[in-house]
Amino acid sequence: MLFGVCVLSFFLIGGCPPVPRDTVCSGCIPVEGRAYHSATPLLDGQILILGGGYDEGILVEPVEMSFSRVPGLPVQDHTAGQLSDGRVFVVESVPNTRTSVHIQDQDDWQNVGEMSEPRFSPNVTVAPSDAVAVTGGDDLTVSVLGFDPFAESRLDEFSYGGTTPPVLLADGTLLLPNCSYSHGQLFTRLDLGQAAYQTTPDGPALQDELALCSCVSAMMSDGRVFYLCDEEQEQPYSARAWLYDPGTSAIREVAQLYWDFTGQTAVAMSDGRVAIVGGVCQSCSSSLKTNHKDPEYTCSANAGMGECGCETVLYFDPADETLKNAPGPQLPRLGASWSLLPDDRFLVYGGIGTLGCDGYDTWVGVLPTAEVISIPSR
Repeated sequence: MLFGVCVLSFFLIGGCPPVPRDTVCSGCIPVEGRAYHSATPLLDGQILILGGGYDEGILVEPVEMSFSRVPGLPVQDHTAGQLSDGRVFVVESVPNTRTSVHIQDQDDWQNVGEMSEPRFSPNVTVAPSDAVAVTGGDDLTVSVLGFDPFAESRLDEFSYGGTTPPVLLADGTLLLPNCSYSHGQLFTRLDLGQAAYQTTPDGPALQDELALCSCVSAMMSDGRVFYLCDEEQEQPYSARAWLYDPGTSAIREVAQLYWDFTGQTAVAMSDGRVAIVGGVCQSCSSSLKTNHKDPEYTCSANAGMGECGCETVLYFDPADETLKNAPGPQLPRLGASWSLLPDDRFLVYGGIGTLGCDGYDTWVGVLPTAEVISIPSR
């Protein structure tokens, strides 16, 4: 029943009702409960939280771990980013209807325009030139947004066809995996610093076993790019991990694993490791089996809905090129935000509580707490 009330509330008021009963969370931080919100790291080191059922935003100061209200937007499905001059923009999606773009000017928000085609939960990547690449979201092409004034350049001739987020390389170009064989090679580099937006093929020849179409990705501190991808073909594993070196155009597989993942994000840590955080686990006590003898992977599954918050964090360690697990949140959370802190810990904010494997009654509403998660040091 609680789950049904929560879903209905999201459609009607843009948020879930408060948690109806206490949940044990030792050392958790009391916060304003939100779910399916955005958490944008700002240039000054703070974190801006928008959406999740509230018109106002929350500004997080991660050193003091303080939370203050700031002007926000009544947005639901959206993605946010920041330009080099400090302004924050929001790409807001209304499924099958429109995608609007808002930008923050001082304490005010302005709707500066709509994109030519709607996108649902797209990826946004800000280039050094402040051009913003918008990819994914049920659209196979790339759109480039500019501001002052607002304009959209839709690169219809360039169809990469995947949902994998682009990676911003050290030279300022975007690396996009191709899923269309018309490109011939595995990657395309997109230079947003040029008025004509130059594209350059990169990497080895595109093959079925190399297509990186549905992956999480992260630029590592050593310049290599990490990919963890859903394996769509019939194989004795459900996901594969790859390392790509843009300097040599060499790619190699580093792991095969049995792991169901949906909605995760790959985050590069300052010590060189990559954490795969957030998202949905889809099976209870699934075993993480790879060719590197990794520990068991478990999640808190909801038997009624088949999806739940994950109890562990998967991470890749380039020192020995293995995937490993670390303890996750005390309370498994769907729709929580994960923000990397300066000390390589994660702030996990809000989310819908999913406790146990007993069915619908394990959905306990939006959690009015945040947790700080540490991945064990080497």
